[in-house]
Amino acid sequence: MRMAICLAVSALLIAGIYASPLELFSKVYLLSAFAAKHLLLNLIVPLLLVLGLPLPVARRVRIPAPIAWVAAALSLVVWYVPSLYNAALRDPRVEAAQAFSWLIGGVLLYLPLYTPAAANRMKPVPPAAVYLFAMAAVASVLGLRLATLSPGLYGGYLAPKDPLHILDELQNFWHFDPQTDQQTAGFLLWLGSCSVYLSSVMIMFYRMFTETEKRETEKR
Repeated sequence: MRMAICLAVSALLIAGIYASPLELFSKVYLLSAFAAKHLLLNLIVPLLLVLGLPLPVARRVRIPAPIAWVAAALSLVVWYVPSLYNAALRDPRVEAAQAFSWLIGGVLLYLPLYTPAAANRMKPVPPAAVYLFAMAAVASVLGLRLATLSPGLYGGYLAPKDPLHILDELQNFWHFDPQTDQQTAGFLLWLGSCSVYLSSVMIMFYRMFTETEKRETEKR
């Protein structure tokens, strides 16, 4: 039941991302919409996929934590290299590789933490907590760097094609000019990522306390 629910919700999220205005906004209007899409595909959907793994599969899949961390960090950072970012906007094949790398990077991140096979999980404290704090540090540097860059490096957000004829309203009524948009994208990436990672740190400490309590109960 858990597996079916997690997989169904992840499929609905993916469909919702690509069928909703978020996809168009991320390609044409707003870098911040791109950052929101990134967070969903890199942090939320992969968590559901890992939680939905069948137990027999989870027992056979064991990824060393350093490899998982490096893959996750690369999937977080690499698509903000302007040349790769713009290539994904122009070429659907590159965009597909981008989305695939986000999903795989996120799955690799979460496998050592949340795999249904408890024997394959990292020790919650300190290893898993350090693992997550390190990811939060990478996300912080990336988000703050993005927020402080001059606009114009990413896509055509300075002069978009405006197929929905909403650019004037976005920039003049909502005051969402390219500079504000890029700052919002950076802070969204920073705060959104760190919220997920630090929430997981809290779960690791809770897991440590419950495991310790269980062992003490068994000794009595």
